[in-house]
Amino acid sequence: MTHQHASPVRDRLSRLARIGSDEFADILSDPPRVIGVRLRLYLVDGSFLDVRYPTDDEYSFHWQVEDKVYRINNAPHHPGPTFPRHVHMGQVASTVYPIRESIPDN
Repeated sequence: MTHQHASPVRDRLSRLARIGSDEFADILSDPPRVIGVRLRLYLVDGSFLDVRYPTDDEYSFHWQVEDKVYRINNAPHHPGPTFPRHVHMGQVASTVYPIRESIPDN
């Protein structure tokens, strides 16, 4: 993300963090935090969600429960049929699935 987009994105994430605190306090264990260009939500079950604010060239949704990771993103680290949009199911180094494909039950 270019520097010129960072400030407006952080402003939007800060607003979303306030909404999260106000509307979802019953399921949050700690206040939401803006970390770089993502919003982190800490849930009462010990898991957390990271949401990277979507821009023209990047997005992600990351939910981590202990050592299990569920992520939808367009990171360029998986060239091939899943590039650029893909889903991680389970472990960080797990099989990735194209977004348009059915995701198997685990």
